[in-house]
Amino acid sequence: MQTEFRKDTAKDRAAVIDFANYVFSHAHGSIDFPQNLPKLYGPDGGAGADHLLACEDGQIKAMVGVFFDTVHISNQALRVGGIGTVSVHPYARGKGYMKTLMRMADEEMRAAGAQLSMLGGQRQRYQHFGYELGGARLSFRVTDKSLFHACAGKTLPKLKLKLTPLTDADVPFCRALYSAQPVHFAREQYPFADILRSWGCAAFVIRENGRPCGYLTRSWNAETVDELLLEREELLPAVMAAYLAQFGRQALNLTVQPWETGRAALADEISEDCTLSACEMFRVYDWAAVLGSLLSLKAACRPLPDGVLTLDIGGELLELAVRGGAPAVRRLQPGEASAALTLEPQRALRLLCSPMGGYCPALCAACPAADAWFPLPLGFSAQDGV
Repeated sequence: MQTEFRKDTAKDRAAVIDFANYVFSHAHGSIDFPQNLPKLYGPDGGAGADHLLACEDGQIKAMVGVFFDTVHISNQALRVGGIGTVSVHPYARGKGYMKTLMRMADEEMRAAGAQLSMLGGQRQRYQHFGYELGGARLSFRVTDKSLFHACAGKTLPKLKLKLTPLTDADVPFCRALYSAQPVHFAREQYPFADILRSWGCAAFVIRENGRPCGYLTRSWNAETVDELLLEREELLPAVMAAYLAQFGRQALNLTVQPWETGRAALADEISEDCTLSACEMFRVYDWAAVLGSLLSLKAACRPLPDGVLTLDIGGELLELAVRGGAPAVRRLQPGEASAALTLEPQRALRLLCSPMGGYCPALCAACPAADAWFPLPLGFSAQDGV
């Protein structure tokens, strides 16, 4: 038997899709990747995507997908590498193929200049490859009763809102609305509509008296509204009411990102309850760039007290500072300063970029201002996951 590790080519596309469908269906029930993830596997998807393959006598036995995009956070661009469609044939497990492919993926992302990598999956499994659970995602449970009582039954009927399925003609409006957000992916190499329809989601344009005023994505079971963008945030209660009425539901889950502080406050008023969960698993390649962009985003959400914090993250010495309310992160030269706190990379991600940072007295002991700085608002739409 001859074993080969290589990148896929255009000739492998059909075999790659068939292999992913087989492995995931074998483990989780029927799945069709072109339908569930059209941005990567649909007729117009997959530009710029690589699949790293382990083949036995020419047959795919294991696979890791590597997908690149650019995320803009507070006007700073970060190169992001996504890991997805991780699959091993059930009869080829235990051969070490995944270890080799994940090492190859790591090398490819470093070579491509990725500053941040993300994936979804079982936490302890991917910790072995340098990833850690981080970020945050709020989910508000909005019901017809919570809306009625919060709005006193007065404001909702005044607006004539309707949700219509997204069409090609709607894409420029939706893209412009999305690109104006303080956190947004470039979304250039995949069809925008296909991105919104990832993982069985449906996309709808919100119309007020026939004119578009926003859009949203609805999960496959209609229980969750994940990506919701509005021209005017005060429309949120009416949009929630229109959604429940149009789709005949009594409740929905509204996803809010950690940097959407205004929306979180409004959603809290009209919801019955809220849950907080991790966003994704991440691996940071450029701590200065990632922490710098997120600290700037935090400063845009709320005033930050002045302070200086020096950290040693995996042997890299960094200074995080807020001076006159202006945040900055820079790398320090050896001997320039001593670290107030030394952290392994995975521990750093957990403490700095997830709610767990609130349970680390050592951060505040090293810098009293850290209590207001952390956790940093790391969070992305599920539509940008792989």
